[in-house]
Amino acid sequence: MHKLCCPCCFGRSCLIPNQGYLSEAGASLVDTKLGLQIVPKTKVVKLVSETFNYLRIDRERSRLKRAITEQFPTLRFNRMGLPPKMGSFQLFVEGYKDADYWLRRFEQEPPPAHLMTKELVLPLLSDMNFVQELCDELHILFKQDKGFDKGLFERQMSVMRGQVLNLTQALKDNKSPVQLVQMPAVIVERSKSGSTSSRFFDSFQQRFQHKSPFFSWW
Repeated sequence: MHKLCCPCCFGRSCLIPNQGYLSEAGASLVDTKLGLQIVPKTKVVKLVSETFNYLRIDRERSRLKRAITEQFPTLRFNRMGLPPKMGSFQLFVEGYKDADYWLRRFEQEPPPAHLMTKELVLPLLSDMNFVQELCDELHILFKQDKGFDKGLFERQMSVMRGQVLNLTQALKDNKSPVQLVQMPAVIVERSKSGSTSSRFFDSFQQRFQHKSPFFSWW
């Protein structure tokens, strides 16, 4: 609703309404690619349930088909019942800890634990081929939604590339999570030069995000 009613009040204009389920699956994808194993496994699935929120016409159509087949058993429809709905399906995890737990653990653990995380993540995030591969896999995931917008998705990837750049630098400088979020926000966009070269040779341009949200916790 915020994007529809108050678009000027928020700095995250690249957020796409009604696609939270893709963000959940995307977080799982990123976690798997980095090998962190801190996000529950989440996939995009299509399911049907009477408890889901359906339009009245969908429910009436389902009842009508059921009534027709009861009268004419030999008649077949392409699909019986309610239409499947797309959403995220997350593996149940016992003893799951939220982000606050992991941030506090990061602050309290000894330096060798930080070094293990750095050795695991830094080589991957420093590889632009890996980052582009991650963007490609997220593109495959997000384009499943019927409301997919390539332009908005590319803006999301520009934000993510900037976050990767900041995270890479923070790991190199041994910064804490608090210091990381205090770094200037960076946007890494594809160059608009019109180059048609291979994706590995695409040029990018970097800029700082100066637009601040109207509302902020800071």
